[in-house]
Amino acid sequence: MTETLRKPSEKSIAEIDETQEVISPKMIKKRLLEYIFRNIPFTQKNRIIHLSLDKYRHLRFALTLPIPNIRDIYTRFVVDLTHFKMFQNRYTIGIGLKTPLHKAQVYLWKVYRIAPVFDYNRAKANLNSLTKLLGRLNYWPQIMTQIAVALYITEVNGIKARNPILQNKICILCDCSPYSFHRCRNKIGLNRYLNTSKK
Repeated sequence: MTETLRKPSEKSIAEIDETQEVISPKMIKKRLLEYIFRNIPFTQKNRIIHLSLDKYRHLRFALTLPIPNIRDIYTRFVVDLTHFKMFQNRYTIGIGLKTPLHKAQVYLWKVYRIAPVFDYNRAKANLNSLTKLLGRLNYWPQIMTQIAVALYITEVNGIKARNPILQNKICILCDCSPYSFHRCRNKIGLNRYLNTSKK
């Protein structure tokens, strides 16, 4: 599936303008990254790429933010995600965690802190349900694959389902290979579940 740069709506611009003076830095980060994840192509061959000047201008117009601020937030996101992936490759979080679910929840929270672009509570609930299903199947993919599938379910069935975060972006955010993602989807029969839930 290919992505195109989406034209910002006048309504979203007006809503941001009205609250510009009272918006917090955390909310600015959330709005910017969520807009990028849902509207801006920023991946290529399963890698994050630098944004072009045209994309920065698009974001400036859409969110009424200065380009230096946009660049700083986006760059920090890329750096934080890179460091998190390096941490996963070198270390493991496990000491003091009682169950695989608890460990997955810790990683989910870390992903949300880096990129607060999804509904965390819904994602946590979906992760809980997914873990129970995996337990019944006695099938345990890597934790980040579990989180990627839980986020995908959250997006497809969520309030913003008409403009969901695409699967390739979810996989990059979770450092999950497309092969592992689809293998887990097929193993749990996710397509059948999603088709049933939409009827």
